[in-house]
Amino acid sequence: MSKNINYSTQYLDTGDRKEIIKSTFLKNITTGEYVIKFENKLKSFFGNSNTIVCSSGTSALELLISSHGIKKNDIILVPVVNFVSLTNVLRRVGAKIFYCDVDYKSGQVTPNDIYNCIKKNKLKKIKAFFTMQLGGSSYDTEEFYKIKKKYKCYYFEDACHAFGSKYKFRKKIFKVGCCKHVDASTFSFHPLKSITTGEGGAVTFKNKEKYLASKINRSHGILRSKYSWRYDVIDLGHNYRLSDLNCALGFSQIKKISKFLKARRVIAKFYINQFKYIGNIKLCEKYNPLSSYHLFRVIIDFKKIKKTKNNLFNFFKKNGFDLQHHYIPLYFFKSYKLIKKKNFPNSLKYFESTISLPVFFKFKKKEAEKVINLLKTFLSN
Repeated sequence: MSKNINYSTQYLDTGDRKEIIKSTFLKNITTGEYVIKFENKLKSFFGNSNTIVCSSGTSALELLISSHGIKKNDIILVPVVNFVSLTNVLRRVGAKIFYCDVDYKSGQVTPNDIYNCIKKNKLKKIKAFFTMQLGGSSYDTEEFYKIKKKYKCYYFEDACHAFGSKYKFRKKIFKVGCCKHVDASTFSFHPLKSITTGEGGAVTFKNKEKYLASKINRSHGILRSKYSWRYDVIDLGHNYRLSDLNCALGFSQIKKISKFLKARRVIAKFYINQFKYIGNIKLCEKYNPLSSYHLFRVIIDFKKIKKTKNNLFNFFKKNGFDLQHHYIPLYFFKSYKLIKKKNFPNSLKYFESTISLPVFFKFKKKEAEKVINLLKTFLSN
């Protein structure tokens, strides 16, 4: 196992461990009181009572898709730069997926990318489109909301990077996940996210009926009566439950979310201030105090410096750091080979030039300084 510093890592303290141990003494360690306690914390955090937890970020997407009746041949628009779980789920239900290019700096889909995809493919009846706050910043909600209204379709957020992020809408600030302007948002509590439950996820809904349907679908489609031995199966659900052990960790972790986010923003601001003085490196975005900073990414013109991204990754690996890129565009994967790379020039430019640097709660300033010095060395040699 590598002893190198990763681009991100989880943080668990004594309080987290005590809460997990406490949960093991419960009568029920699944569908028990910690599930309710964690969900209630999330409801309060998002300001959205239509919130459920589930077994992963992927199962969150499954619940969103099933609750909104997305089925075979429904037209869905998604960014071509995204983690593969979203499109895997959509392909399984047989949806017609249309891929959108992204902004070459942020890696995020923009309203213009959505419009261009609609125009290029001559789409008329759209079921839904997805955005993804790659890195943690949430942009253009007002313009995406106009698209939702214009095409009378669903507007969904794959918000796995944006737990704790906020956005502006008509000069007011809202939390990602409140669902004031989107139909649903999905979150991941993987160890590298803002908070962790080990594995786990959550969905927030605008519509209460969709929320209630997902609560039933989360546990085999079972509707229980007041008697434990009597129940009915009213839908084709799955087992997407999150155990009380996981929820105990989440319940403890969310109490620390403010300091987790503050630490990430401090490192991001430090990086930004230092990169002003380094040539051949650009920022993916200006400092954004509303971002969760799940990632901190920079842009390097590798062709200009006559080096490759692999050169950089290997150089950092030898010096104690494991960097990453987020994400490999879908058309590079064997299972997605039918997607034509030439149709998405911005996504290719983004992928070829962007890297993710370390940013997490216990990442020290002296370690960030080492990252900066290593970049200076690599870029100057």
